[in-house]
Parts: sequence; C-alpha cells; structure tokens
Amino acid sequence: MAAKQAAKKKLDDAISKLIRREIEAARKKATAAGKKNVTNNNVFTLTPEAAKLSNSFSGNKGLLPWPVAEGTISSFFGEHPHKELKGIMVKNNGIDIQSGKGSTARSIFEGTVSGVINIPGAGKAVIIRHGEYLSVYSNLETVNVNTGDKVSTKQSIGTLADAGEGAKGEIHLEIWKNTSKLDPKSWLARK
Repeated sequence: MAAKQAAKKKLDDAISKLIRREIEAARKKATAAGKKNVTNNNVFTLTPEAAKLSNSFSGNKGLLPWPVAEGTISSFFGEHPHKELKGIMVKNNGIDIQSGKGSTARSIFEGTVSGVINIPGAGKAVIIRHGEYLSVYSNLETVNVNTGDKVSTKQSIGTLADAGEGAKGEIHLEIWKNTSKLDPKSWLARK
C-alpha cells in the first residue's frame, strides 16, 4: 500500500512539474511578445485554432466519451475516506475507472500530446492539450503516442495496466484548466 501511494505521489509530482514547465514556457513566450499582466489563468495565448478547440472542449462538458469503451468509476474526484482504512482520507486529483486489464485507453477529445511520462511503479501517463484544457491519462501499461502527436477523439493512446486485482485494469483520468484541477465525472457523458 505504501509503495503504491509513493508511486502515485511521484506521478502526481511529475504531472504537476510538466504542467508548471509548460505554463512557464508560455509565460516567457507571452512576455516576450509584449503581453502585460500575465497570470496562470491567461498565460496561454491561444491561436484562433487553439481558442476554437478550447471552446469546443468546454462546449462538450457532460458529453465527452469515456477514456475506455467500458468501465465503472472506482474512485471519485476530491478528498474522501479511504475504502478500507478507517480514519484515513485520500485525495484524488481525478477519477479512477476500472475496466478489463489491457483495455484500450483513448483520448476523450482531439488535441496535441503535451507529454508522455514513465514512473516506475505507477506505469506510464499521457497528457493531451485541448486549447487551455489538459486531459491526463495514467496507469497505462503501454503508450502508442509521442509528445507533439495530434490525436482525435476516441483515438487509442495506449493500454491499461493491472489494477492489482487480477483481470482488472484501471485508468486514472484528470482534467485541468490551466492550473485548476476539474472533476472529470462532470465532463464525461453519462453511461
């Protein structure tokens, strides 16, 4: 249990670091272009195409496809009591969805791969930019996209790793708007 939580913390730290690095690069670019009063909420100067993509992503809230063809939510967003350990609170930056081990992980919307991360003990993760939004997919066994790749909605990005329960796989999904973490459940279509 402790090893799994340490690996999850490493993954969370790596995701945050990648997002901070992307924001800092955008901040430098915006400042160099003469933009004033650059904050984390307005750091990304969106091209007309990126603004359209961002608006399209936002306009599909509650309608986005799930990152797996079939699955059930096993852990919800936010802070809540641990399933098995009394008095222990867990914080989830996204949602966890159980599916079959080796199931295909897929992009919830079109975008560009911002990064691919490999954390020993926590599997691989893919971050996809959708304008000013990011979707993060982790606990992947394999990844079949690279940084800079353009992906389409429902495109395969890899396969799920074992959830530690035999034939089950589990994907962790996060959605960010700039530096704010959002509840992915409210963005996905109802099943």
